[in-house]
Amino acid sequence: MKKSPPKIELQTIFALRHGAYDAYSPNKSLDQEGIAQVTTLTERIGGIIAPQSHVLVLSSPTLRAVQSAEIISKRFSVVPKVLKLLEKQDYRFGTAMMREIVEASEGFSVVIAVGHFTAPSGIAHAFAHEALGKSVEPAECKNGDGYIVDLKTGTIITSLVGK
Repeated sequence: MKKSPPKIELQTIFALRHGAYDAYSPNKSLDQEGIAQVTTLTERIGGIIAPQSHVLVLSSPTLRAVQSAEIISKRFSVVPKVLKLLEKQDYRFGTAMMREIVEASEGFSVVIAVGHFTAPSGIAHAFAHEALGKSVEPAECKNGDGYIVDLKTGTIITSLVGK
């Protein structure tokens, strides 16, 4: 009889906002500043995540979020997955986003979700509230920044770049 592989439990959630973009371009793609922001953010995340982690990168379907997720995904040698609900830009959608993230994350220990405006704080709040009994205040997340919710240690970090 074959042994079942060990179940991998979700341990860490990175809820991020895409990098800066050209608001005047028709497709609102990342600009040079945005690419630099996401590259720096990716380096910071890479220093946090254990090498043996099973990483899932989720993205809003908007171009700037997909581009950000692609930069992050290359660092972890994974392919990003689009999650339509991540295109919502409001903190109040955090619980619904959390549920979809949990559903998509089976078999992964780390999820990196790239979204918009106040949505990263909503995602962080939903995970912190449901799993840890803690709260994260609704706030606009700066471009190229985000939150960490560590379900294993109960730690919540509200800025990855410290600005």
